[in-house]
Amino acid sequence: MPERHEMELRRTFPSGAQEWFCPECKRWMVLHHEPAANRLKTVVLEAGNEQAGHFGGTEGLITRAPQVQAGTEPPAGSDKGWLH
Repeated sequence: MPERHEMELRRTFPSGAQEWFCPECKRWMVLHHEPAANRLKTVVLEAGNEQAGHFGGTEGLITRAPQVQAGTEPPAGSDKGWLH
């Protein structure tokens, strides 16, 4: 059974994007829900322990961190302006 790490919400940007951090393995990511497109944008800034199951939540809602693989960089224009 994989380790379970609880992530902490560090801040919420004016756009609604949220910065999450795992104090145990230093996983660091930004999540932004786009309701109109019904999708979740995820940017992993630091992978941390990729084998651990990550979870966290706000306002009584708990979710698992998406399983993603680190890439070299996002596609051109894919993340412009969504943190502000």
